[in-house]
Amino acid sequence: MKIVERICRILNLVAYGATGVMMLLTVADVILRFLPFTRPIVGVTEISELIMLFLCWGMALAALDNTHIRVDVLVNRFSPRVKAATEIIRQIMGMSVIVLVAWQTIKAGLYAKHHFYSSAMLEIPDWPFYMMLAGSFMVLGIAMIILIIRSVEVLRK
Repeated sequence: MKIVERICRILNLVAYGATGVMMLLTVADVILRFLPFTRPIVGVTEISELIMLFLCWGMALAALDNTHIRVDVLVNRFSPRVKAATEIIRQIMGMSVIVLVAWQTIKAGLYAKHHFYSSAMLEIPDWPFYMMLAGSFMVLGIAMIILIIRSVEVLRK
């Protein structure tokens, strides 16, 4: 479990870095567009769109650290055992959705690779980004398995 948490923390740092790069690119593009240069960075919108997928790499750490937004008005009134049981059910349901999304993302990536899909201006191939997104969903699924194990441990007490 420690290895998965370490991987999630590294992926989260990459997500932070990607956010910074995206911000710097956007600021540089705006400055270059309106200063005397009037030469914006070519393809900065496409690059920013592709960088956005790295933001998904922080999902698994948010799940492990329990920092996702949740509405738990009703669940807070339950006993710890009932909370753990509802958490297991919720994680299994969420994991099943994540597995389906990862599977469909892989299918879309393979389709994009087969049909040579790429970005319009810079012609960056799309399929590696689909696969990276699917990988982030897989890591989130593994994080959900860890959360299920934690909840089962609470139930055993």
